Amino acid sequence: MASRIKAIDVLRGFAVAMMVLCNNVGNGDRNYVQLRHVEWNGLTFADFGFPFFILVMGMSIPIVMEKRRAAGIKINNIILKAFIRSLILIALGLFLNGFPLFDFSSIRIPGVLQRIGIVYLFSTLIV
Repeated sequence: MASRIKAIDVLRGFAVAMMVLCNNVGNGDRNYVQLRHVEWNGLTFADFGFPFFILVMGMSIPIVMEKRRAAGIKINNIILKAFIRSLILIALGLFLNGFPLFDFSSIRIPGVLQRIGIVYLFSTLIV
């Protein structure tokens, strides 16, 4: 098994747990203030989940790319795989935003998975 950086795994797990906890609180009228997203003025615990996940993703991309380059994988194949992965994330996000009714007038185009897919693609291209 390949060696892993445990701090990155811990941060990734913490970010995902934060996003799940803050976005699925159950009764939205009776939850803690820190688990609610603020509209424009202020900052709560809930507002750190997505940035933490993007930070962890940004930390892991150079590490993974270096391992793939060391394994002899060509840069074109790495970019193609990143492009496909980004398209899958964007398509999955659009699907989940529309499920189950698929009312195209109310689908949220800039959802979380779509943003992760776009950031992942551009970060990989930059690295």
